[in-house]
Amino acid sequence: PASIIILMEAISLKNEAFNILKNKSKNKKNTGKIKFAKYFTIFLVSYYLLSLISLKSSAIYSDEEKAGAIIQTAINFKNEDKTESSDCTSQPEVLFYLNEMNNGVGFVLNNVGAYDFFEYEVIYDHTTEFGKLTEKIEGEIPNPNYKGTVLEEDIFMGTETTGGMRVNHTGIGEIKLNVFLENSGFIEKTLSKTLNI
Repeated sequence: PASIIILMEAISLKNEAFNILKNKSKNKKNTGKIKFAKYFTIFLVSYYLLSLISLKSSAIYSDEEKAGAIIQTAINFKNEDKTESSDCTSQPEVLFYLNEMNNGVGFVLNNVGAYDFFEYEVIYDHTTEFGKLTEKIEGEIPNPNYKGTVLEEDIFMGTETTGGMRVNHTGIGEIKLNVFLENSGFIEKTLSKTLNI
């Protein structure tokens, strides 16, 4: 079938390209010709593989096999004239969650490797025998090793007796979190989230 012929030609051209690349250090005087041969060969390999995909030969080659052939060829050439993207645009973010017992919260900071210290505050209202009362829980997290992901968990919303017994706050509705991302003592960014129980 034509698909098999095309695949064999593609493999042959790939091997020829490798031989050119292998011997290029021995032929420094012909650098221009070698570059032309290399890129022309890559073009031909790509052409033949794309032709293979366009053929109606699904009975012989599955889509996965066709895709695998193209991926493998790309891998073989990836180290030649490789350029790396410097577009690191991931922004700091926070995941704020409530525990299963609904009496505590926690959060995860992602993409925060550029900061060495964090301060946070958890603010909420709860009911007392005297009416609504606003609580603010504050904390600090040092990050001297500039970790990209930081976890803070088990922020308890209630009181704890001297004997270690915890008493949950009740009637909590909205819970606000503010995290201050710092560097050398200066706040550079604030992340905020809200939960509703």
